[in-house]
Amino acid sequence: MFIGKENDLNNQIEELETQLNQISPNGLKTRESLHVTEADIALQNREVLSLNKSVDLEDLVNEVASLKEQNGLMEMELKEMQERYSEISVRFAEVEGERERLVMTVRNVKNAKRS
Repeated sequence: MFIGKENDLNNQIEELETQLNQISPNGLKTRESLHVTEADIALQNREVLSLNKSVDLEDLVNEVASLKEQNGLMEMELKEMQERYSEISVRFAEVEGERERLVMTVRNVKNAKRS
């Protein structure tokens, strides 16, 4: 259950980081490095404006940060649960061993009474 949620969160984080990288102003190439026509620049500007309208960069950053925090908390919770499971498993083995000893003692007592 937790592994599935963790994988879902990791996938969401990757998707949001990809979107963030696509619309980040630092990711856009400059005019000098592209050597493109004015029409290409205008088209690129329209695409950037439409991306900025459809996806708010700040919201994406906040959502990525929130998902990373939630993922970290879930990882900590999973580790705690694994530790508790290990402790319970050890305790169960101890109790099961004691039960086996008691069963053997009862059998020995019954056999001694029959003899």
